[in-house]
Amino acid sequence: MSTDRGGLRIEAVDPFDDEAFDTWHAVYLASQRHGREPAAVTAWTREEMRAQLQRPGRRSWAGVFLGRVDGEPVATGHLLTPLLDNLDQAQVSVDVLAAHRRHGHGTRMLGHLTEQALARGRRLWIAEASWPMTAPADGAGEPGAG
Repeated sequence: MSTDRGGLRIEAVDPFDDEAFDTWHAVYLASQRHGREPAAVTAWTREEMRAQLQRPGRRSWAGVFLGRVDGEPVATGHLLTPLLDNLDQAQVSVDVLAAHRRHGHGTRMLGHLTEQALARGRRLWIAEASWPMTAPADGAGEPGAG
């Protein structure tokens, strides 16, 4: 499955495809680490995320998506939906490489995740925003806060 959203080509990532999954994780991790103190980064390791995706349990469903511009990977999305309770909820996570921020890629990926969540009957989305520790307390001027 692949969707083109305003120049961002979004594809579902198969966690059993080493190359696709490693590309997804590299973009995710680079985005998580950008502008943060190393001790403050609590990103999922490749092995943790891959295990979650390869061995889904009965409690939740998860999927990851990769966004490319002209073939270059620039954004990731992660969607998690509970299966036993909170059936109206979805956790969404979007990451964009620093050099590609402020071009609408994160917004487009969020739109894709929103469509995926709605298709699964989810109407309430849970997400977090973050920004560098050197930014103002409210994140003013940073993409995460915006």
